[in-house]
Amino acid sequence: MTAGELACSLSHRHTWQVMLDTDVPAALILEDDVVLSSRTRELLADPELLSGSTDALQLENHRTNALVGRPIPTTVAGVAKHRLMSSSLGGAAYVMTAQFARRVLQLPYADQLPLDSLLFSRSGGAFYQMRLFQILPALAIQLDKTVGAGGVERSDLTPRRLSPSTGAWPERLRRLTANLRHAFRVLRTFGPTGELWGARQIDLPVADDLARLMPPRGLLKP
Repeated sequence: MTAGELACSLSHRHTWQVMLDTDVPAALILEDDVVLSSRTRELLADPELLSGSTDALQLENHRTNALVGRPIPTTVAGVAKHRLMSSSLGGAAYVMTAQFARRVLQLPYADQLPLDSLLFSRSGGAFYQMRLFQILPALAIQLDKTVGAGGVERSDLTPRRLSPSTGAWPERLRRLTANLRHAFRVLRTFGPTGELWGARQIDLPVADDLARLMPPRGLLKP
């Protein structure tokens, strides 16, 4: 990780430890550059939001695609939670239970992955082991994903993220191997439970009031 990514990760981990030290059963964790949908408050008022042994909820999305399970309705019309079966990066807004916080703090590789990769990617592997859900449409985006972002809205981490060359054959081979390993783990994890039935790889939608703040698809900066 870069120094900025490590600092970001440590701030989240401090929050998780505070949860455990003060016996907080679950918490909404937000970064300082998050933009929330007006429907977020209503969702958090749902008394059944963490039912079904839910360990964490990913509220954010970058208009990416992911493999998700069948929709489980919430008390908010048109908003559902879907079992997360592939990466949905972003650490700006999520709900975490104390059980999940304890589990992640014990991971031996916590210092080796950026925060969002640790929690919500196949690199971290949490969704293979715990019950993580994506809220759809997503109810949070980061400020740097909005139209005109580039000044104070720009993430401190974006310019410093290290991206391998995707054209080099060793990198392509690594990606192919990772994809095959992921497909096998998805089958092994979600096949026996029946959750793969009805699962779909989809472009994850964002709440209308947030989508209006974002540039059209295809114009988003990486």
